[in-house]
Amino acid sequence: MEKRRGNILQTIDKPAIILYLALGIMGWLAICGAGNSYLKSDILEFFALTERTGKQAMWMGISFIAGTVLMFIDKRSYEFSAKFIYTALILLGIITIFISKDIKGSRSWITIGSFGIQPAEFMKFGTTLALASLMSRYGFKLTDSRNFLKCLGIILLPLIVIICQNETGSALVYLSFFIVLYREGMTGIVLLSAISAVVYFVVGIGYEPVMFEQLPVSVGHYAVTAIIQIFAAGMTLFWCRDRRAAYTMLAANVIVSLAAYWVAVYLFAFNILIVQYALLGIDIVYLLLRARIRREGKLAWTAMFIVVSIIFFHSCDYVFNNVMKAHQKVRINDLSAVVTGLLLGLTIPPSSPWWMVAIGSVFAIIIVKQLFGGIGDNFLNPALTARAVLLASWPAYMTAGYNVGKFDAVTSATPLLSGEVGTLDLLLGNCTGAI
Repeated sequence: MEKRRGNILQTIDKPAIILYLALGIMGWLAICGAGNSYLKSDILEFFALTERTGKQAMWMGISFIAGTVLMFIDKRSYEFSAKFIYTALILLGIITIFISKDIKGSRSWITIGSFGIQPAEFMKFGTTLALASLMSRYGFKLTDSRNFLKCLGIILLPLIVIICQNETGSALVYLSFFIVLYREGMTGIVLLSAISAVVYFVVGIGYEPVMFEQLPVSVGHYAVTAIIQIFAAGMTLFWCRDRRAAYTMLAANVIVSLAAYWVAVYLFAFNILIVQYALLGIDIVYLLLRARIRREGKLAWTAMFIVVSIIFFHSCDYVFNNVMKAHQKVRINDLSAVVTGLLLGLTIPPSSPWWMVAIGSVFAIIIVKQLFGGIGDNFLNPALTARAVLLASWPAYMTAGYNVGKFDAVTSATPLLSGEVGTLDLLLGNCTGAI
């Protein structure tokens, strides 16, 4: 037993545990600040069970003890019980939809007297356990379509259950599982599709009320159709390696779109979205015909990407306008996530890989902002906190562009003062360091 304990202590990821404890303490301090607990005269009042800070401290202590105990349980026990735990928590989540009380439009809490639990939080643990159990099997490869579909089902099933509980904030956390799948070998097209979905949602819903000056057409809807055309042409060029098809699609879409806009403005007004969807339909037929001629399956998948993009956007539009509650719409319409993304992009080197930027954005929005109560309740700057995490995790990427060779430091006039760097380079981030 002593040898086994020693082996466990040697394999513990100490930085991860320290980071977890630090985040927990910061969250507890945020609760203290939100409840004005810092005004209390007696420090013991922080830990009184009648206060939220005391209740949270109690659960943090229980979680720490439980986590310590779980580390000493044989991993084979987890592999054996993963399916049962996952199934039980999914069933509990489904039951919660029918027996829980409506709290601000959400039906995700089970109340027993003065005690309440949120099964959606435990479902995250069950999903992680089931996914780890599947991916740790001998010979597992994510490139096998059956394994990929199993992983997809494990992630999407609790996600659907939580959405049915109207707990959209918790549902967003499940999107981070796709980063795990990407690291295990998932094709980048799936990750691109997820990023595209976010772009469609933000642009389409955010700018839906905005109309063209001379046309009764939504700028958001028009922009999404244009983005789908650009993404499809980009996939054809870089993924399918078919330059002729990509340039043909791009040129035809741009020329016809501009011509339709000119006709609608100067000759007779009509809904130019009809032309946009007609162009997307032509793109689909063109890609399918070219896929058959060249016997290239990737071209057919690109056509499918266009179809799914259109269906997804209109589904989001319907859900936003007919299903979501008023308080959920406000969280999306404030576009604070866009500001966070811009700030994060301006604080990291331009040579940083895109996946690192995506991880930083997810950390900034979900961990720093949403877990502490959303906009206005977070006590740390989301963009700068995400930058600090990225710097600690990938220092080589985060310090790229600042290498000064054999010297320890270089002193010179800043680019803005010297005038040697153009304004466009400064705006695009091509010049690193202070401006």
